[in-house]
Amino acid sequence: MSSFNEQVNLYTTMCSIVEIENLGKAMVGPTLILKQYKVLKCGHENKPVPASQCLRSLIKPNDNERHYMIATQDPKLQEWARKRVAVPLLFIAWKTINLDKPSEITMKSLKDRINVSLADSDPQLERIRLLKEKEGLTQPSTKKFKKKKAKGPNPLSCRKSQKRPKYNRPGGSGDGKKKRKRKRKSSSGPSVAPAEKTSTSAPS
Repeated sequence: MSSFNEQVNLYTTMCSIVEIENLGKAMVGPTLILKQYKVLKCGHENKPVPASQCLRSLIKPNDNERHYMIATQDPKLQEWARKRVAVPLLFIAWKTINLDKPSEITMKSLKDRINVSLADSDPQLERIRLLKEKEGLTQPSTKKFKKKKAKGPNPLSCRKSQKRPKYNRPGGSGDGKKKRKRKRKSSSGPSVAPAEKTSTSAPS
């Protein structure tokens, strides 16, 4: 199988083959498929045990050094595999082979290993941290945030509008007031009306 980007070998056990053969003619097809895989020595060749018990015996508690993956439709065996560290589970659903997500115990074990590796990579920092805790020199990691004070209005926006300076017009007084115009009186003497022009016609 190349789906995992690694070389994966498919195995079965003699206990699984014996169990499926005992189910009768209805399981002839699955029996032929199962016999195509390599048979892994499980130690029960002389006295076969149930298939689920056989597969459980191949994986040590909290240690899957052979990197086995369990492929089963047995709900009890699936639940057992989910409670083991680093035991991938394959099952068929919706006519597709599915790989189950890592279990909670597997993720917890992974985090613990990361923390241990970080502590081992720099033991001096770990010793300093322990000494600080012993002497009470460690500070709480919670940060205090300062409250923002309410800001006053922008002084530039509160400036009073400045009055525009008054400019003197040329020839006028500096107070900016308009001068009242005086009407001039006409000169004394009789007024003469303009003469009208008369048109004359020549005799014919």
